[in-house]
Amino acid sequence: MRSFLGVPVRRGPRRFGNLYLAEKRGGGEFNAEDERLVVTLAAFAAAAIESALLVSTERARASAVAELAAAEERARVDRNLLAQ
Repeated sequence: MRSFLGVPVRRGPRRFGNLYLAEKRGGGEFNAEDERLVVTLAAFAAAAIESALLVSTERARASAVAELAAAEERARVDRNLLAQ
């Protein structure tokens, strides 16, 4: 391996992993512009990962709310049947 560039994929204090590049096309070394671009790409990747995690969490929350509402409705129906 003649050239290598690695940057963390993180958002705030949360680290999702690392982004590594090796063997720059043309055989040269990675420069400051390459690093700036990869840091930007890693920031976008972290934002996408965080967004996907938020969507997943919200779906789970919505599912739990729906299950609770269904359980409450079943309990209401049961109470009405018992009252009759």
